[in-house]
Amino acid sequence: DHARHCMEPSAPIGYVRRPTPAGRFMLKLARKLFAPRGDEAEEVQPSPQALAEISEQYRRLRPLATVGLKRIGQFTAAGVDNIPREGPCVLLMNHVALYDALHVSYAAERPVIFLASQALFKDDLRGRFLQSMGMIPKRKFTPDTRAIRTLRGWVEAGAAVGIFPEGERS
Repeated sequence: DHARHCMEPSAPIGYVRRPTPAGRFMLKLARKLFAPRGDEAEEVQPSPQALAEISEQYRRLRPLATVGLKRIGQFTAAGVDNIPREGPCVLLMNHVALYDALHVSYAAERPVIFLASQALFKDDLRGRFLQSMGMIPKRKFTPDTRAIRTLRGWVEAGAAVGIFPEGERS
């Protein structure tokens, strides 16, 4: 009887993971937090007010990042005590893993604005999240003076900015 039931066309094939209630809640929250303003989310322009908003969002998301980064795996941060707690600074570092920018912001205990590949902003939810955190889309393999001017604006607004001089993961 069981074998016959499994062979029926209506029997499920494979495994479908259904979102947990917590997962559905997090997705709804993310959609509200990063809802586009107008037709398309706009890049956050550097200013002390925008930096204050990003800092507040960072403070709210830090507990979630703690859980998420632990699931990704362990990381080691050296020289964190050299990063000022506030005020403008430029951080240069090697880019060896996909989540380096998250790890640096987490270890610095303050938001760090990064240049990021323009391709990362194409996904609707991820793009809105990155823009809401002040990340700057940069065209790959071409000089992008707009991105550099925006990065400079963030320094002038008092932000910590991070740069991977290699431009991509090594």
